[in-house]
Amino acid sequence: MKYFLFLLIIFTSCKSVVTPSIPTESEVAIESTGGHIHGSLLLPADTSKPMPLVIIIAGSGPTDRNCNSSELKCDAYKLLADSLAKRGIPSYRYDKRGVGASNDFKMSEANMRFDDFVTDAVACVNYFSSNKKFSKIIITGHSEGALIGLLASKQTKTDAYISLCGAGRPIALVLKEQLAKQPEAIKNECYRIIDSLQKGVEVKSVAPMLASLFRESVQPYMISWMKYDPTKEIADLKIPSLIIAGDSDLQVSVADADSLKKANPASNYKIIAGMNHPLRTGFKNDAENKASYLQPELPIATDLVKTIFDFIIGLK
Repeated sequence: MKYFLFLLIIFTSCKSVVTPSIPTESEVAIESTGGHIHGSLLLPADTSKPMPLVIIIAGSGPTDRNCNSSELKCDAYKLLADSLAKRGIPSYRYDKRGVGASNDFKMSEANMRFDDFVTDAVACVNYFSSNKKFSKIIITGHSEGALIGLLASKQTKTDAYISLCGAGRPIALVLKEQLAKQPEAIKNECYRIIDSLQKGVEVKSVAPMLASLFRESVQPYMISWMKYDPTKEIADLKIPSLIIAGDSDLQVSVADADSLKKANPASNYKIIAGMNHPLRTGFKNDAENKASYLQPELPIATDLVKTIFDFIIGLK
């Protein structure tokens, strides 16, 4: 009988050791100019020591904290946060103003400016910088969020910056490249509008078929966005930085990452083989690549998580 009890004690003890620890997630609201940013703070199981915090900034459009919208369902940011938490790295990902739970900002689309999103990112960094639980603050911006994060990192006491599929050219050039394969008449009209906005001049008459991209109410925002050149902004960045791109990205090219690296040679640099814009790999063709934008069940690129983790752990 005693032998049986001894075995039972050993079994129970071993079971408690191997039981996986579960990260905890909580809602955190942060006051910013005109309203509140709502997001998810994901903490690893072991919070006994100060840890570096990753703040994840979403890309363009009405993209929420998980990297989803009415036309996008991929959970890229949620998967990234979960993967980092399993490696002991906490994160905060949030709904941009006017998106998801961050809906108390009383401003119309016509009054929205690119710098408003920078202001929100700054508010998030300042909020967590005073928390002694976090030893460092690392901004990770995806797509448009890469430029937002870059500008915010220069206005705060951010310890490191990560550009994830970020453009290496002004958005006007990126838009022209994306529209280059449109029928000639449509392309020329788009280019005319872009050239006008780049000069700071709004276009009052936009064809209905182009309204989704160039409607009058969004033009002031685009003008405010076009004034920034990512290479000029990153050139004088003094904190450690990491530039990441995927060679299967259909929206942002490896050449963009090369431009950012050239502008700031001290930056760490990584091209993830086979990774696309939603941070997935393993595609046989462009059709599968595009389909992944609506497949949240696909795993995130493992090399991406390792690259970010190694960069953070290597910070002094």
